Amino acid sequence: MLDVVGRFAPQWSALHIQDGKLVSVLAAARVLFIPLFILMQRESMQSWAQSAAVQFTVMVLLAFSNGYVSTLSMMLGPEQRGISPDEKSPVGTVMSLSLVTGIFIGSMLALPTQIGLTAAKACS
Repeated sequence: MLDVVGRFAPQWSALHIQDGKLVSVLAAARVLFIPLFILMQRESMQSWAQSAAVQFTVMVLLAFSNGYVSTLSMMLGPEQRGISPDEKSPVGTVMSLSLVTGIFIGSMLALPTQIGLTAAKACS
């Protein structure tokens, strides 16, 4: 649900970012979710990892940032300097293909994170 909220967020003037470099920093910062989720799974018996508030907060941040950053990227990508008006449509198509390819690669790279676990630990 918050992914959808994040996709609508750039239409609010307070959250509309036009600086491509800032959007790139936000996208790169999302990499920090990877070790956080791995840590939460591997340390699932620790009290902080079992906290519903921590689990909920991390998921809210992940979902909102996914929708928000991907929408900003798709909005700003075709508008970058050096792209002629007749190239904007193909650039948007390549960006969509890149997004789907990234999701696929990320899903495949998630599998090795489970090496060494004998059974999945459920967070409560």
